[in-house]
Amino acid sequence: MTDISTSVRFTGVSDAPTEAPTSERPVRRLRKELGLTQEQLAAKVGCSQPTIFGIESGRDQPSLKLALAIADVLGSTVDDLFSRGAA
Repeated sequence: MTDISTSVRFTGVSDAPTEAPTSERPVRRLRKELGLTQEQLAAKVGCSQPTIFGIESGRDQPSLKLALAIADVLGSTVDDLFSRGAA
């Protein structure tokens, strides 16, 4: 009699640990590079920390005025921070 545990082969399953994605959203990446917290960035651009969280997570899109302010503080452009290919 054949032991089923040795006759069944699973493919596509790896025991290797999975790595975290290396790409962060540009606003989060630049904010961290500048050593700013979400609260500090929010204060500099005139919004709330939950707004920054929503933008960084991709849940919310900033107004043009807010996007320009964030780009200015982070030393970037609106296009680099918020274009569809930026994430």
